[in-house]
Amino acid sequence: MMKRFTLFWIALSLIAIASCNKDIEEPVKDPPENYQPLGKGSYWTYSGYNGGQSYNVEVNGFSDTINGYLYHSLNHTLLGEVWFRKEEGVYYNLYEINGTDYEFPYLQDNRDTGVSWEFQANIGGINTRHIYTIRERDVNKVVFGQLFRDVIVVQMDTYLDLGAGFDSVYFSSMNWYANDIGLIFADISNEGLTFLEYYEVK
Repeated sequence: MMKRFTLFWIALSLIAIASCNKDIEEPVKDPPENYQPLGKGSYWTYSGYNGGQSYNVEVNGFSDTINGYLYHSLNHTLLGEVWFRKEEGVYYNLYEINGTDYEFPYLQDNRDTGVSWEFQANIGGINTRHIYTIRERDVNKVVFGQLFRDVIVVQMDTYLDLGAGFDSVYFSSMNWYANDIGLIFADISNEGLTFLEYYEVK
C-alpha cells in the first residue's frame, strides 16, 4: 500500500514539474504590428484585380525623404513605383496625382474594432473624404485555400463633394491585412475582388 502511495505522489510531482516547465518555456507572443514587410526582394502576386488582372508588388530596397518623411519604395507592375511609410502604428501610401503628392493613412494596427479615422483632400479640383473603419481584427481568414492569422479588416468609404456636400458614398472597399504579410484580399466596388495568390517575404 505504501509503495502505491509513493508511486502516486511521484507521478503527481512529475506532472506538476512538467506543467511548470511548460509554463516557463511557452514564449510570450508579441502583439502583431508588421502589416507591411519591407525586406528587400519581398514580393506579392495578386490576381482578379479590376476584371481579372494580375500584378506584382516588390520591395526594391530604396528609400527617400519626401515632404520631410522617410518613405520606402516598392515596384508595382500596374502603378509603377509606389511609396510607403509607417509611423506609430499608422500605415501610409503616397501617390502622385496630377503633380501633387497625396498620403493615404490606409491602416492603423493599434486601433480596436469599430474605430474610424478620416482623410480629406482636394484631388483634381474635387473635394474628397476617405473614412476608414476597422471592422475586424486579430481574426483568421482563408484566401486561395491558405489560412492567414492576425488579420485586420479595414473598410474604406470614399465620398466626393460635387457641389452638394459629401452626401453619399462614391465607392467603398473592404481590405484584409495579415501580420508579417501585408494585403491578402480586397473587395473594391467597381473593381471586383483581388486575391493574394503568391508571396515571399524576406
